[in-house]
Amino acid sequence: MSTTTHKEAQISVASNSQSPFELIKQIDSQGREFWFARELMPLLGYPRFDSFKRLILKTIADFEKETISFHNHVELLKIETNNPNLKEDYKLSRFFCYKLAMLGNTQKCVLARTYFAIQARKQEIQEQNLNPVAPSQPTNQFDFLRGLLDSLENQSLRISTVENKLEKVIEIKQNILDIVGEAPEKTARISLRQLVENYCEKHRDEPFIYQTTWGVLYREVKDRLHADVKARAKEYNKNLKKEGGKKKDEKRAIDFIEELGLEKPTIAIFLEITAEKFE
Repeated sequence: MSTTTHKEAQISVASNSQSPFELIKQIDSQGREFWFARELMPLLGYPRFDSFKRLILKTIADFEKETISFHNHVELLKIETNNPNLKEDYKLSRFFCYKLAMLGNTQKCVLARTYFAIQARKQEIQEQNLNPVAPSQPTNQFDFLRGLLDSLENQSLRISTVENKLEKVIEIKQNILDIVGEAPEKTARISLRQLVENYCEKHRDEPFIYQTTWGVLYREVKDRLHADVKARAKEYNKNLKKEGGKKKDEKRAIDFIEELGLEKPTIAIFLEITAEKFE
């Protein structure tokens, strides 16, 4: 981040406008708009420079996190004054001001976001009309607007994902209601088996889907319900073999789910973990 004097940075003040952000806007020697941090901070709801400086440093860190160079957007200025509290200021680009407003936590920042977003869009349209830019040479404003569009697209995808998940949950819940409704005499154990079989049939292209689904379900029962039904079945069959019992008398993990009365909570767990498959 380069350093210059406050006097060198200020070339001219923008013409009068209704917007307070326009009133304090500056134009440098290359015709680029910028704002002084000390003039901008009260418009963003920050009465003290030290707290606003922390927001500036946080924004710089956000640039670095997103692998965006901040050097063309913020510049440290040295103020020629005897007041120790007014020794420095910052020269901020429009894009940097927008990022500040996005990271700020005041009500005034919300208004600033709208202003800087709209003005950046207007400026980019003007530049495209006067001097179209090749796609391989995007401007800062183009990058900025592309970021906004990407953000909106991500929000749309998240909404679509939630809607899809809800549809699947409703479908699965309706499935179990249909099973119980068609044959009320069926036990919860049969309903659980039917749910798992229907799920595995829909995902039969996945390798070992049947073993994997039951394995995950038993592990969740162990973690959530504190019932290691697989271990119980293994121990039971081991003892049965020692006592000379018949193989037809062996038990499986689902037998212990039924014995412990865990069918309904196990069904609830199954509905949850299969719904998460669609996130």
